Amino acid sequence: MIKQLSLSSEFDYNPDLDTDNLTDQWYTPIEIIDRVKDVFGGTIDLDPASCGAANKIVCASEYYSESDDGLKQDWYGKIFCNPPYSKAKLPFFCQKVVDESKREDFDSAIYLLKEGATTAWFRPLRPYLTAYLHERVKFIDGTTGKICESPRSGHCLVYLGTDVKRFISVMSAGGFCYFPNMNY
Repeated sequence: MIKQLSLSSEFDYNPDLDTDNLTDQWYTPIEIIDRVKDVFGGTIDLDPASCGAANKIVCASEYYSESDDGLKQDWYGKIFCNPPYSKAKLPFFCQKVVDESKREDFDSAIYLLKEGATTAWFRPLRPYLTAYLHERVKFIDGTTGKICESPRSGHCLVYLGTDVKRFISVMSAGGFCYFPNMNY
């Protein structure tokens, strides 16, 4: 059985000491968004960690900005999330999607994350299908709008949903992603 996170105790710390990311404004490249939309049948209903500029790429029907605080909102439909990677927020976004997946109006979710299967923040997502990107993501810098150099770590897409065959088909096409230990 997977241990439920006690977010209030397991992840308390001083966010001012978090030096992993100086900003959480890293927008998802269109190549990933196009595949997410393909899995979802053409539309993304909700991006719970976004802003107006990022949503020009994602084109979600609705998004929650930092001031909306997506962690305090209900999530529904087909969800794409490139969550904030800072230690102050990432663990809570990982647990939130698992909690929201139990709602009746939840359809499915795809999360873009740095590889972290052995970390405490990734723990709630371990039971779900994970696709590893063959190449490092070249995010768009939210402060400059320019494509960034590849990050130091690789990335993965975690799928919470029922159309597993579609997710595997779309994400593995053209060698975009691979699924360890899976014959597909």
